[in-house]
Amino acid sequence: MVKVCSSCKEEKPFELFRRLSRSKDGYTGRCKACIGIKDKQYNAVLSDETRNRRKDQIRVWRVKNPEKVNKAGRDYYARNKEAELARIKKWREENKNRVSETSRKWREENKEYFYAKVEAWRLQNMERVAAKHREWTKNNPTKVKEWTKKWRSENPDKVKAMHKRAQVKRVENLTDKYINDLFKKQAGVASIKVSPELIAAKRHYVTIKRKLENLNEKHN
Repeated sequence: MVKVCSSCKEEKPFELFRRLSRSKDGYTGRCKACIGIKDKQYNAVLSDETRNRRKDQIRVWRVKNPEKVNKAGRDYYARNKEAELARIKKWREENKNRVSETSRKWREENKEYFYAKVEAWRLQNMERVAAKHREWTKNNPTKVKEWTKKWRSENPDKVKAMHKRAQVKRVENLTDKYINDLFKKQAGVASIKVSPELIAAKRHYVTIKRKLENLNEKHN
């Protein structure tokens, strides 16, 4: 739908006019562009005192009418979503430092809320997070190595506990490494190459031995 601007006399779509509830069609007679030009001309001749007074009046009205302000903002965004997204993106690119500092400050002031939101998002997107982590790890092997080395040096107790848990799992699950270690201990050497068939046979032997030990414990 279109209408003719009463000022420039051009035929334009309704979205190029401001809304006005008391008019018959719900829009102003002049288009946004013409109103903007007129407003600039009017504001240019205003005194600083008048201009400041008008700003104060607008500020007071916005404070007293938050619901109307929010609704107007939402309605405007809905009508101009693509333009608003483009404007916001451009502004963020032109003010990266300001955006970064504002975000950092907000996170500092809302730590609990921020980390709770992050954790909730991660739980809902575990596959996406895991895929992203694998991709980053693959593309940054040097950083991963440096970070791991630093973390291990700063957390010796945790590293020791991790090794202990890993050893318990190897023993419980009879992993190839654990079976290979048994052969090294039995042969009294630091390194030994054992065939997969021999490892499988040794695992079977250890499994039977453990079962027999459990039976003897029950009978005793």
